[in-house]
Amino acid sequence: MIGVPTVLHVTSSSVELSYDAPWYSDHSKEIKYKLEYRMFGDDEWQSMPETISLRQVVTGLNDDTIYTFVVSAKYAGGQWGSPSPRLNIKTKVIEPGKCYVCVR
Repeated sequence: MIGVPTVLHVTSSSVELSYDAPWYSDHSKEIKYKLEYRMFGDDEWQSMPETISLRQVVTGLNDDTIYTFVVSAKYAGGQWGSPSPRLNIKTKVIEPGKCYVCVR
């Protein structure tokens, strides 16, 4: 099982997370990871593409919204391990009148 992901950066529309390889993993074999998220309270999970990276950025999120994240590891034999404990993160608020993407 993977531990709780670590928050690296949060904006109004994105979250960057990292996570550690399972402590019992055989590092000579490739492990793939799947990061899933959903708005807090929703039933449906969204999945990021499987990756071998221990860091991912989720974009396209709504501002001032709580999201729940979990990560799972897929071992060389194709078997998925138990998901990490859930992590709730609130995206930042877009301040009124502040220009985030300015077009001139």
